[in-house]
Amino acid sequence: MSDNFQAWLDEALHALIVDRRRSLPELLAAYDALEAQAVGALSKEPNELLVKVQRELASLRLTAAKQRGGSALDAVRLFARCEQLGYSSGEARVMATSIFAQMCLSDGQPELARAKLDGVLLSVPRGKYPRIEDLARELHAAKQRQ
Repeated sequence: MSDNFQAWLDEALHALIVDRRRSLPELLAAYDALEAQAVGALSKEPNELLVKVQRELASLRLTAAKQRGGSALDAVRLFARCEQLGYSSGEARVMATSIFAQMCLSDGQPELARAKLDGVLLSVPRGKYPRIEDLARELHAAKQRQ
């Protein structure tokens, strides 16, 4: 990957991250367009590099949707993309799942996230992510109230 590509990508990502004027659908469409451009630019690069960029964009879409108050349906779609691409690390998986769970909980649909978050928590040592363990308890309690 050339330095020019990385500089271009960093600048484009920064512009999207700080953009507060676009609606969530417009912002997600801008991420889609950026991904299409990046995929085109990386077409001759090793597949691992392409997947790395796609993972980063998938994570940023999910984060942007949470920050903009996206719905549980947005979360399901965006989280599915993260899951499809896989994760660069266990921590990245935990963070994406946590964001997904928070979005589902805040939209009143904890049942969509509970199994995914429970599965992630089983894969990490107890106590490593106390805030996420609290989130799991909150999801469980919300599910019981339904």
